[in-house]
Amino acid sequence: MTAPAKLCEHNDTVRALSDSVFNPEKRAILPHSAFASFASRFKEPKVQEGFQDVIRVEFQVLTPRVYIFLVPGLMGRWK
Repeated sequence: MTAPAKLCEHNDTVRALSDSVFNPEKRAILPHSAFASFASRFKEPKVQEGFQDVIRVEFQVLTPRVYIFLVPGLMGRWK
């Protein structure tokens, strides 16, 4: 996915501070350093690594409660 690191960090905070619906595992907020570490080590996967296909998913926030995941030839919607 192509979600910006700041959005991922925001989503983690919202999830950690939410009730059991969004956080059934009762996870704590990850520290900023965890996101910085993830981002610095991320390498986009390649078909040459043995994957059948690599599909880039563009992430867009349309409203505070509706998220659309755009995949070539496929569109999924989650509310």
